[in-house]
Amino acid sequence: MEDYFQYVQQLLNLDNKVQIQYYAVFDGHGGSSCAEYCSQNLHLIVKEQLEDVLTGIENSNDLNQTISDCLRKSFQIMDDKYAKLFPQ
Repeated sequence: MEDYFQYVQQLLNLDNKVQIQYYAVFDGHGGSSCAEYCSQNLHLIVKEQLEDVLTGIENSNDLNQTISDCLRKSFQIMDDKYAKLFPQ
């Protein structure tokens, strides 16, 4: 079992007002190759999803919900990509 981690101190900077940071730990008990792949790629997907709704985030009345939705979508995209690359 091997765990991986990733951090990006400035994933996004919203008009120099809000900085979004990214910190993640990936538990390798399901297989170290999956944890390693996610540590190398998930932050890129999260950034892309956040950038897609950047205007929505800046103008959102519910910032937490907007970010939660982006994370949920990012996890699904990551699952789909990994499943295609490494079919069971």
